[in-house]
Amino acid sequence: MIIPQVVSADSFIDTIGVNIHLHYTDTVYNRFEDIIEPRLVELGVRHVRDGAMTYSGISGDSFYYQRIRQLANQGIQFNLITQALDTSWGEPTDYSLLDEVYEWSGQSVVSFEGVNEPDIQGVESWLPDTLLGQENLYTTVNGDPDLQSVAVLGPSIVQTESYPLVGDLSDQMDFGNIHNYLSGRHPETSGWGDDGYGSLDWHLAQVSTVSGSDPIMSTETGWHNAQDAEGNIVGVPLAVEAKYVPRLFLTHFNSGIVRTYLYELIDVYNQPTVQDSNFGLLNNDGSPQPAYLALKNLINRLEDPGPDFTPVPLTLSITGQTDQVYSTVMQKRDGTYFVALWLGRASWNPDTNSSIQVPPQTVNISLPQNFTLATLHQFQPDGTVEETTGTFADGQFSLSVTDAVTLVELPAPTAHVPQVSAALMGNRLSHILSNLGPGPLFQAQARHPCPLTTNGEYLACFDPGLI
Repeated sequence: MIIPQVVSADSFIDTIGVNIHLHYTDTVYNRFEDIIEPRLVELGVRHVRDGAMTYSGISGDSFYYQRIRQLANQGIQFNLITQALDTSWGEPTDYSLLDEVYEWSGQSVVSFEGVNEPDIQGVESWLPDTLLGQENLYTTVNGDPDLQSVAVLGPSIVQTESYPLVGDLSDQMDFGNIHNYLSGRHPETSGWGDDGYGSLDWHLAQVSTVSGSDPIMSTETGWHNAQDAEGNIVGVPLAVEAKYVPRLFLTHFNSGIVRTYLYELIDVYNQPTVQDSNFGLLNNDGSPQPAYLALKNLINRLEDPGPDFTPVPLTLSITGQTDQVYSTVMQKRDGTYFVALWLGRASWNPDTNSSIQVPPQTVNISLPQNFTLATLHQFQPDGTVEETTGTFADGQFSLSVTDAVTLVELPAPTAHVPQVSAALMGNRLSHILSNLGPGPLFQAQARHPCPLTTNGEYLACFDPGLI
């Protein structure tokens, strides 16, 4: 178990994003007014991923950019994908129009992204086209005074053998880009092939060939819920996905992923047996799935917008049955701490398409003695949250950790209330990170995991000076 330093709760919330397709007019995404916009606002997510549309005749008056501006008015920001390949379903991006795209979007674009999965689009010239496109994208954005706060993401490469072909593009991007679908596995998986194939560490190792030491975003990840003709689950059951989605965002955050865009908001078609139609957090009719409710409840409990501040370090030890117990420790501006705890174990076996019953594990929490009150927010397989509040003595209490996230809310004594600051940084990347929100500012910093003590306990001091 690796326990990171205490971080701003809102910096975690700002790493959460979701994929949408506002230009899919022949799908449920065309029900913008009655489903897409209200459900996005209800979810509370601040970041979405879609495309930079520059085809002939498009303008700020086009329905697509009108919808983007409507979401921007709700505080939602955009990562927009560019295209360098000429395909039957789309033409290359006109990079000279990116400043107009920025304005058409109500200046809500925080990043432009390189080519989406170029090595599996069936274009023979994908490699030179992708390389030239990334160069043009970075040169255009970096050379435009109006786009200096906009980040550039690299292309999302799919095939293992494609990474060395693309090579090092780290000087033409601000962030690397991964698509780490989990093939029915749990977020913390160590992989299911050679060298940890499929694990987050494996993806990060692969993308470093292209992105070098640049920070990373995951612009597609998630699970589908498709069934076979007999109605048997061949993806991941809804109840399992409700457990996995909060764990996914927390696991990525702990690993330094700057932002994660879950795929996707809604089941694009009502086709239960088609995999690509069943990645949504919402059913095709707009009704919430359990994972939607779980993510909404996670955001609702942890969001805390405001100026940057420095969280106060916390001395905390977690002992007992700690095998595969993961944690994230966060603080709000009013001083309240939230300790997220969960078991990083599989709840579903994708090889046999069967559920796995994960037994709970009891851990002991030790805090300074001036902490006396805790509220447990225990996430359920249906996406709801059960809350229990109680007092404890001598800074110690025990709880059961399950394969669903539990948030331990700890009102802070006066000494643990943080001080707010508004420090500004001057270089371009810092300007980009600031524009992206508080999350990347924290994620870009090195974390200091606290080591095991001599008696085998995990000491979560969250401040190297306290170890």
